[in-house]
Amino acid sequence: MDATPLTLGQEFSGYTTQLEYSMGRINGFMPRMYQIALGGTAVGTGLNSHVIS
Repeated sequence: MDATPLTLGQEFSGYTTQLEYSMGRINGFMPRMYQIALGGTAVGTGLNSHVIS
């Protein structure tokens, strides 16, 4: 064996920790996402979009 054996509890503890770190990074990044420019007057108008027939 090359690796140290883990219990199922240790395995899930690792998953939990990674999810907590990921959620922290996402929550820390969200305020900057709100600052992204969306194009002003062109947003939602369909201007320059393809017509689907």
